[in-house]
Amino acid sequence: MLAFKLIYSDGYYLPIGMHVFPAEKYRRIRDRLLELGIAHAEDFVVPQPATDQDILLVHTPQYVDKLKTGTLSEREELELEIPYSPELVRAFWLAAGGSILAAQHAFNDGVAVNIGGGFHHAFPDHGEGFCMIHDVAVAIRRMQRDDEIRTAMTVDCDVHHGQRHCRKSLRACAFPVTGCHRRLLQHFIRKIGKASQR
Repeated sequence: MLAFKLIYSDGYYLPIGMHVFPAEKYRRIRDRLLELGIAHAEDFVVPQPATDQDILLVHTPQYVDKLKTGTLSEREELELEIPYSPELVRAFWLAAGGSILAAQHAFNDGVAVNIGGGFHHAFPDHGEGFCMIHDVAVAIRRMQRDDEIRTAMTVDCDVHHGQRHCRKSLRACAFPVTGCHRRLLQHFIRKIGKASQR
């Protein structure tokens, strides 16, 4: 059994059909962790969706209303780069709930991992780059609202540089971001692979 919790739900699957975004990756990560014996069923915790009030800690009421009522403009949907659906909204709210739950477990246990989420390209008033909402910012704002933390730091493990809009969105939420890119991420993956072979 792991010393920390892994947050996961089958509801993390994004119903977007054939798409460049690998919507099944969350399930595949969970399955691989179990298959390799790195994690066991009791290491996983199933999240509840974030509430609208949680999402509104980061995103504007107008944008949240458009998501909930399916009234995004054509341009706004194009910026998302994924096809809008009410099911997709539910999946993103669930991912944000997972990030909140992971933050709570990390606060209490020292570390936790949300296998879903990480949708860091979203702005307060619109989504971009496969990211409808910014679940990491939502989790941080929720922890701040609940007086659990004052500040937080995010480490962006995306594998490309140039996240100008990501950083701008995070600055708007008043917490610092640092990036680790391809080389560090590859090093981390190699270490995990070696650890799983023991």
